[in-house]
Amino acid sequence: MASLSTVELLRRVPIFVRLSESQSALLATAVEKRHFKRGEIILEAGENLGSLVIILSGQVRVTVLEENGKQAVIATLGAGEVVGEMSILDGAPQSASVVADTPVDALLLSQDAFLQCVQNNTHLAIALLQSLVGRLRRANEKIASLAYVSVYGRVAQYLVDTATQTEAGDLLLAKKLSVVAMSQTLGASREMISQALKAFEDKSFLKKMGTGQFSVNPFVLKDRPDLLPGVTLNLSRYSRTTAAAFLAGP
Repeated sequence: MASLSTVELLRRVPIFVRLSESQSALLATAVEKRHFKRGEIILEAGENLGSLVIILSGQVRVTVLEENGKQAVIATLGAGEVVGEMSILDGAPQSASVVADTPVDALLLSQDAFLQCVQNNTHLAIALLQSLVGRLRRANEKIASLAYVSVYGRVAQYLVDTATQTEAGDLLLAKKLSVVAMSQTLGASREMISQALKAFEDKSFLKKMGTGQFSVNPFVLKDRPDLLPGVTLNLSRYSRTTAAAFLAGP
């Protein structure tokens, strides 16, 4: 990241890729580079930073405070994504807190500069709407999952959603599995999540690699529907090859 100019960093972010050179250069003058340590609060619920936060590297979690005083994780976001856009658009305080899950490098873009750019660039406005709609869809899917899908089904979809697809089409989990984080995200007890993970390892849906990473094998479900009765995994974020292979079987 250090070798890239601010303009180049902005052009690597999906919602800014179609900006003109002059627009990118103008925005670059209105951003501040920031580094956040793991566990540091980037945005706090109830406050308004007045800036758009553009994640360049690392991962953040979006949390809300439940009535019982516990923090519930409603989303995890990574490089190329933005947070704080809703407060910028409607002027209301943050509805959720954003915390660095890992060390995070980010750009803070001033509200005035961002709104001016949105007003003058149709592509940016559409990209922003698409980003917001995508989050709304994921939120709706999560609500439906909590209401209708078993804990095992929620854990299985979580594993698929957090995995990274390799060039060979394999699904690998890049980070260590945290039962605590999964409990906060999925709204299930740690005991139930631990049981699900053990069952998935026993049935080869989840496998620990020699590197310490875990791989996820959704194909095993085609021949073992008893693992997740009535549950169909959503593989839409992966390549057509992977999805087709899952539907056809090994």
